[in-house]
Amino acid sequence: MLRLRALSTGLVLALAVLAACGGAGRWRRPVPLLSNTPNAALEMNEIRRMWGDLEGRDREALRVRIRQFLAKYPNDGATPLARTYLTFILLSDGDFSEAKAQLDFLETIPMGATRDFSTVARARLLRLTGRAKEALELLAPLAGKMVDRHALELFQEEITLDAVAAHRDYEAIAYMDSWLRHGDEEEREEARRKIPEALATMSPQVLEASLRAMRATAARGPGAGGYSVEMQRFVASQLAGYAVETGDARLAQWLTDPDAGAPVLASDAGVLVSELATRNRSTRAVSGRTIGLVLPTGSSSLRDSAADAARGAAWALDLPRAAKDSGDKSILVTRDDGGRADRIELVLDDLASDGAAVILAGFDPDSADRALRWAETNGVPVITLAAPRSAYPGRFGFVVGEPPSSSIEVLSDALLARRETKVALVTDVTTVVDVARVVPTRPKLAFFQPAPCELGAPAASGPRFPLPAWEKAGVRTWLVAGPEPCARDVLHEVGELRGALVALTLEGIGAYERAAAAKVLSAAAGSLPVRQEAAPTRRGAENRGTSSHDAGPSGAVHAGGAIDPDIQRFMISFSAKPTWFTALSRDAAVLARRAVVSLPTDATSRADDVTARRETARKALEGARAPLWTSEESGFSSGGEAAGSSEHTVKRTVKVVELH
Repeated sequence: MLRLRALSTGLVLALAVLAACGGAGRWRRPVPLLSNTPNAALEMNEIRRMWGDLEGRDREALRVRIRQFLAKYPNDGATPLARTYLTFILLSDGDFSEAKAQLDFLETIPMGATRDFSTVARARLLRLTGRAKEALELLAPLAGKMVDRHALELFQEEITLDAVAAHRDYEAIAYMDSWLRHGDEEEREEARRKIPEALATMSPQVLEASLRAMRATAARGPGAGGYSVEMQRFVASQLAGYAVETGDARLAQWLTDPDAGAPVLASDAGVLVSELATRNRSTRAVSGRTIGLVLPTGSSSLRDSAADAARGAAWALDLPRAAKDSGDKSILVTRDDGGRADRIELVLDDLASDGAAVILAGFDPDSADRALRWAETNGVPVITLAAPRSAYPGRFGFVVGEPPSSSIEVLSDALLARRETKVALVTDVTTVVDVARVVPTRPKLAFFQPAPCELGAPAASGPRFPLPAWEKAGVRTWLVAGPEPCARDVLHEVGELRGALVALTLEGIGAYERAAAAKVLSAAAGSLPVRQEAAPTRRGAENRGTSSHDAGPSGAVHAGGAIDPDIQRFMISFSAKPTWFTALSRDAAVLARRAVVSLPTDATSRADDVTARRETARKALEGARAPLWTSEESGFSSGGEAAGSSEHTVKRTVKVVELH
């Protein structure tokens, strides 16, 4: 009896040490949660052993053992740890309701190893129920502070998956590297299985930027820190797959460049990407029915527009398709110009070399100018999403965009009709020129000095825009000539002011939902902006043009038209309304698709064949017709053969709607 009591007492002491070592870390003193009796301690020790050796076939046995423990020792000091184990099992089985009930029991336990462990379970429940951002915020303070082996393993996995699900891609990659570094061999095997799946959800732009940063750090030497070689290989292998799938020889060349610090790729991926990298880049080609899209993802001011445009183009082409060769076999290939107009020619060269028959590009007037000139020089059909500032579409250039001045003019006239006299301007860097052109033509409007969209808040709690100066001047009217994020911020800051009126150009049409007390006027074209309360109807003359709106006494047109059925489907699929750039890219891609279906599905690099196919695509674009989201027209206008040239633009009527 004495020996048994001594053995039991020693086991309790061992558990106390283990609980203390497994606390929240070196920076706070944990409170150990210990069994109250030797018998409970013995049973809990067996549960811990089973948990450490847990496999799929043992889960039910462990579940039964834990429930028996909870029934027998409902108030034992180790009961919270047992409930935490049970919670993880319930989450694995998809029983979220009982998992939450178990976590409710753990709300008030003191800080320490068990509380941290239960926090990981709580984060997993949040992620699995669609609240990944909350889960990430819950776990972030525990990073680097957990030392219990089993808890740390689950923490590393959970915080990585939370960051992936929350679309915090760069953070997720950092957590993946930590997962690989700090696990034992069995845990690293689990990480190696799940990390490629997570990386596959990320865009190639994010992965390339991450790998460039990894290589730059590694180049500074062993003492510079940075990512593990294994993590670099994971990212490089994922990028290699993208390069091979899309035929991106530029990316392949960089991935295999030893001077860039290229890690060794897996054998299959290494062979394929090396073959792609050595392809002759001077070759011009047309590869089947390929459509190119140049995205300025490196530009902070255009990044959101680039993402919207990618979504619109994919929607127009019915991507992703169930089968790669299904439908009309049209293909979308994207490239990033870094948001720099001086790189667009290089990127257009790259897309043309990869066989694009029609290219979508030009998100701002400067890049649109350069893209149109490149199209004429190289004889490749290019559709610009922005209206050019100085260039004109030639034989191979086409424009779906609308000059910002069109919106600014109709909004200024609407404000005049409402007898607004003081107007504060908020402009994007690309629209300042358009504002400067319109302001002198409306002398009855007192415009204040424009505030740039790029303006940052002076302090963490301060306003982004000069609200005190506007209020001192008695301003209650704002005209925002900038993209949707800028318009949202303006509405967030001034939308609570009674009597405030905010006018939005086409680029900011979707921001009106952020308005609170403010009234919102918006430029309108085609089927945009979308009113959520409108009911879907068949596309036709009844919801096109002025007949879809009722003119009001203010000089604006009140939105009340029905939602285009295709837009309705888009909204159901993405749970979001299309932005202006989503709609522009969708329209451009729809017309491009109509053009490329006239081409053969094979590839050619013979000079005469390439020239002939590009001419075929150009002519097909001139005649392409489809219902458009951004215009009452259905294709590009033409000056006719008698005029000697084609206008190659999408015409539209820009109006004003009152949204709020």
